[in-house]
Amino acid sequence: MGLSKAAGRRRSARARCCVAIGLAVIPISARAQESAEGPSRQVVAECVAGHERSQTLQRAGRYLEARESVLSCSRPECPPVLRADCLEWFTTVERAIPSVVVAARVGTRDLIRVRVTIDGKVVSEELDGRAHELDPGAHQFRLESLDRPELPPVESEVFQINEVILYRSNLSPQGATYSPSSSTSSDSSTPITLK
Repeated sequence: MGLSKAAGRRRSARARCCVAIGLAVIPISARAQESAEGPSRQVVAECVAGHERSQTLQRAGRYLEARESVLSCSRPECPPVLRADCLEWFTTVERAIPSVVVAARVGTRDLIRVRVTIDGKVVSEELDGRAHELDPGAHQFRLESLDRPELPPVESEVFQINEVILYRSNLSPQGATYSPSSSTSSDSSTPITLK
């Protein structure tokens, strides 16, 4: 007994559908098997590399880069032993990153539109009270008033940053004064003038 052409086409379509579903199921079950076995060798290698790199960067005082490495080895797919170290280091690295808040004024008036360059890189063109994270160590600051072009750009001497500071600059045609104020809490600071 022969099949009609329409019935043959229906069976052929069902067969193609079953093959397509079967092909879709194979990768899903392979992924499920891999996750049941644990992370792939490549993932483990990336986690180990991030773990080692974060230690090297922390010792070198390069905390901004170390934070990125710590994040890479604290992912859920990393082995638990490495992950535990990296999660602990994340807190340590976060606490070690100093930051600076820049303020500028002319006389008693605060300036807002000021181009701030730190270590040759423009970080802001408006003073909005946000802190800029830096690695500990010496940094060069340059401030340029965007609203008052008659004021010359001001460059600070290089100074050490090891904690949170407020960097104040008094811009004027006669010269500039700098007051890096060190503070570990928001309510206490002792100004230090650099000349």
